[in-house]
This record gives sequence, C-alpha cells and structure tokens, in this order.
Amino acid sequence: MTSRGDRVQCLARWGVPALLALAVAYVGCVARSQEVSTAVASASDDHLLRLIHDGHFGAAPQKLGDAAERTAREHCVTPHDFGEFLYGYYEGYETALENPHLELHMGTDEQDLSNQGVRAGRAAALEDLQTDPPRVSLVDFGFSAVDVPGSLHLEFEDSELVPDGLGERWWVTVGPAAESVYDQAVRDAGEPRPRFRARVVGYLHPRRGLMGHLNQYDRAVVVTKIVEITKQ
Repeated sequence: MTSRGDRVQCLARWGVPALLALAVAYVGCVARSQEVSTAVASASDDHLLRLIHDGHFGAAPQKLGDAAERTAREHCVTPHDFGEFLYGYYEGYETALENPHLELHMGTDEQDLSNQGVRAGRAAALEDLQTDPPRVSLVDFGFSAVDVPGSLHLEFEDSELVPDGLGERWWVTVGPAAESVYDQAVRDAGEPRPRFRARVVGYLHPRRGLMGHLNQYDRAVVVTKIVEITKQ
C-alpha cells in the first residue's frame, strides 16, 4: 500500500496531466475488455438456444414451447440462464418419455439451472402421460418408429439389441410391457445371462454415436413391445 508521501512524490514526478492520461487509458482498456467479455458471453448464451432452434429436440419445442418458456422465465434472468434451463427442460421431458420409471441421480445444487430444467421438464412429461393420447410423443422428439429383428440381451449396464444386417449395437431402454415378456423368457430359459433372437417394436433415437452406458453404443432404442422371442 502506498503512503500519502509516496502519492505526493508521484504527482510531483509525473504531473497531474500525465497521470490523468494514464487513468483515461486504463479506463478505456477496462471498457474494451468488458466489451470483449460481453461479446464472448453473448455467443455462449445463444449456443443452447441455437441447438434447440436447429432441431436438437425435433419438433417437440413447437408443442411444448409456451409452457416450457413460461416456466423458464420464472427461474431465469439472463439469456444464458434461459437457454440452460430450457435445454434441461426438453432433455428432462424426453427422458421421461423414454423411461417414466427412471430414478434420476442428479447433483444436489438447487441453484443449478440445468438440473432445475430437467426436473421441471420431467414433471411436466409425467403429468402429460396421464392424458390419452399424450400431447407429445417420442416421434415429436425426432425418434423413428421401428419394428426390427435382432439379437437381444438385457442386463444392468449391458442392455443391447444387435439389429440384423446393420453392423450396429443399440442401447436398449425397455418399457414395462416389454420387460415383463423378457423376464418371462429369462425364467423359461433356465440359465443366467441368456441371449435371445427377438423381434421388437419401439422408437429409435435420432442421434448417432456415443449412446448408452459409457457411450459405447451406435444408437439407442426404446423397446415398447417384444413381438417374438426365442433363446439363441
């Protein structure tokens, strides 16, 4: 810390005009730095909103937009807050449609806007699933309805379908009806970790690569019905 005497010597040595010029230059430098920071922040603020606008969640935002944005405004102040919450909202809604019984294990930070968005979206989806028909389906999120044969194996952290003729491995999320059929087939097989030939009906995730446990699967599929199943 400088003393009063040091400051007097500085004034005497440099003169008031020179010091004022330095101060003006410093203020200008800070202002330019703030402008750059603001520009960078604005670019990142728009990133998640651009992903939504560019179809990352299919056409679902067109159906959910009013309710989702109204909820987001209750939690958000800045564009970055808004984008983070809204992205989480659609993500939570989508995962609830994929697996309504999934238990989410998320961070405990109540101020995390992404977590808040996921919880809000999931709650909205679970409520909407009580209507018949639900107002939004996985097809709205860009999923494709599929009916495919292949090799099926369902186990903790190792749930996969290898569809015939594609050279791919699909991570499987299984609905209650399909799970019941699979569990009965396992009991009938009478052996641990069986593999089955199966024909399944469900919804194929629109995105490719880095799916499922440890991101090691090519695609992800929600199996709602097992039409045929026999032990390999």
